[in-house]
Order: sequence, then structure tokens, then C-alpha cells
Amino acid sequence: MKMKKYFPLFFLVALFLFVRLYNFPENLNFGTDQGMGMLEIYNLYQQKKITLISQTGSSMTVHGR
Repeated sequence: MKMKKYFPLFFLVALFLFVRLYNFPENLNFGTDQGMGMLEIYNLYQQKKITLISQTGSSMTVHGR
């Protein structure tokens, strides 16, 4: 009896996950801001200079800007 009660909810969740995760690697992209932030934080981590303050605004030059 409980299974019949929760079947529509389970079906909707499964449908949502399928639609959301279909071709996920092809749809995943990083914009300029996210990419620069990720690289800057990764460099701080690799150099063992972890601080309590987050990364700076934009210390890198991208496409001449």
C-alpha cells in the first residue's frame, strides 16, 4: 500500500534526475570568472598559501582585458 502512495513521487524524482543529468559532461562549462577563480584557488592550494581570505578579484588578464 505504501509503495503505491509514493510511486508518483519516485517517478517524478527519477524523471527529473534523468532530464537533469542527461549529457551532463557536454553541458558542463565554466565561464571566464569561474575558470579564473578556480585556477587561482588551485594555485594557492598547490603553493600551500591557504588564507582565510578568498581569492582576489581578477589578477589574471584574459583576452586582453
